[in-house]
Amino acid sequence: MLKRLSFLVLMILFSVNVLAQEETVTFSGTIFEITIETGMNNNVVDLSSYFTSDNAIGYKYKQGKSGIEGLVIEIASDGKVNIEASNAGTRSVIFIGDDDITVAESNEVNVIISGDTQVSVSFSPDVETMELKEGESQTFAVSGDESVEWYVDDVLINHTESSYEFTGEEVKIYNIKAVAGESAKPWLVSVLSEEIVDPVTPLDPVPQGPECGNGIRETGENCGNCAADVKCSSNSRCEGGNCVLVKQTNLILYLGLLVGIIILAVVGVIFVRKKLLAKGGNKSLPTQQTRKPVQPVQKKPVSQPISAQLIPLVNYFKTNLSKYKIMDLKQQAMKQGWTKEQINKVLAWIKKK
Repeated sequence: MLKRLSFLVLMILFSVNVLAQEETVTFSGTIFEITIETGMNNNVVDLSSYFTSDNAIGYKYKQGKSGIEGLVIEIASDGKVNIEASNAGTRSVIFIGDDDITVAESNEVNVIISGDTQVSVSFSPDVETMELKEGESQTFAVSGDESVEWYVDDVLINHTESSYEFTGEEVKIYNIKAVAGESAKPWLVSVLSEEIVDPVTPLDPVPQGPECGNGIRETGENCGNCAADVKCSSNSRCEGGNCVLVKQTNLILYLGLLVGIIILAVVGVIFVRKKLLAKGGNKSLPTQQTRKPVQPVQKKPVSQPISAQLIPLVNYFKTNLSKYKIMDLKQQAMKQGWTKEQINKVLAWIKKK
């Protein structure tokens, strides 16, 4: 019982392994030899009649035992093959079908060429750019009798045959170039990773307008619509969004008038002040510092003599009566210690004189 169960498990695993390795692209039949002439030969074979797959198939080729020197082979996406030959002879080629899952190869197909030798040089494939997956190969070819030099990333490689099979071993962009005599052909080959990367949709750029107040003069700003960012100089003013230079002659005239007015005002104030001082409006009243006895002044004899004690008071009034009011003089004398009776007596005596 255990043996039967083990055998059944092995059969299931074998079936799963076979299904997992089943080819999705297949080649059936045989492509017979192709007979062409020198020059261009169109639609010499239709590969879609031999390769089948449920997926889209891409077609390529590689050289057979007899080589493909002097041939330029072009395969359209529908599988139709064009071959350009530069000289007569026998060549051989193997066609390849690839649906990105599995790869199938045809039988080796002989190409019989007749006719005169073609002098012109042509390159295959007749494209400028192409994409390969990492580890995938591509054959480049040159027709003609010229010797061929091959360059990879501008470095001359040790290969002089008319065809060169390139393999994209690293994910990068390669620059392949073939030089035959005076003719040259470059190819830009992009080797892509097996990983599928979802494309990123770029965001639409948001239009940016000028921003007033950021301290930067931007397009569309002027002194009229954004004075914070566009400032006129000290000797100019803003008119209609433009800074207009102010004439210096007017500015000097205005300053001169202002200085003249200030000088006239100062002179006027000084003149009025001097005039008021000349009238004596600000004179202060004299004071008697002390009541020291004063030596009697020699006077002319008067009819009624006054006591020597009152002589200083008499001199005080005589000196100041013509300058000050009598009431002010009385108050000042009383502050110095003279009595009201003494003051009245002196004034009466002076009045009689």
